Amino acid sequence: MEPITEPGIDLFAEALPSMDEIKRLSAFVHSGEANQLNFGEQVESNMGKTEQKASPAVGIGLFILGRNAEAVEKLEKANDCKEKFLYLAFALRRIGEFDQAIENLQKSLDYEADTLSITLEKAATYRCAGNFEAAATELKACKNFEDVSAEYHYQLARLAEAQGLYEQAMDDYKTALELSPNHQRALFHLAFRWDLSGYEEAAIVYYRQIASSSPVYVSALLN
Repeated sequence: MEPITEPGIDLFAEALPSMDEIKRLSAFVHSGEANQLNFGEQVESNMGKTEQKASPAVGIGLFILGRNAEAVEKLEKANDCKEKFLYLAFALRRIGEFDQAIENLQKSLDYEADTLSITLEKAATYRCAGNFEAAATELKACKNFEDVSAEYHYQLARLAEAQGLYEQAMDDYKTALELSPNHQRALFHLAFRWDLSGYEEAAIVYYRQIASSSPVYVSALLN
């Protein structure tokens, strides 16, 4: 079977792709049903291979497919590395194991994970857990990235939105897009907020901007 590539990204190559490449691969897999089916077959074909037993690649693949409990099981058995602990944290967060997710995010720092990214992921995890105070504390530690990091403003917006502070959220989504015009999650959530507020024409402008990108953020097409 030919590996899923976007472009030239093979999760099951001898060396793991970079974090950015894995994110691009995930976006590509989710940009079409055929891609998901093909990638699912590829993950299944690699699950029994001896050389994959200690690699986090299969666990990451299961995470991409949304098979989170299986991803946790595979990743827990993988060799320790930055990617293992990050994707283990992401999978644990999806299944509601927030304390364990935080623990694994912290462990990733011992393997040279980016401090800003980990702090923002901790904020996202606390927000998902409903612990808004802890999320705000993590974001406060990143305040020197104000008007610098699009992801920082995106996470500020998500927290504000979770707290019902919708105008503040929209301001931070807009700042995120000023810093990174193609930040698809910021585009989507700003469009969705406009949509919920009754400004459908404004929402459609943002949805179309997302739909014109490649690979497409599928939620935008659905909306």
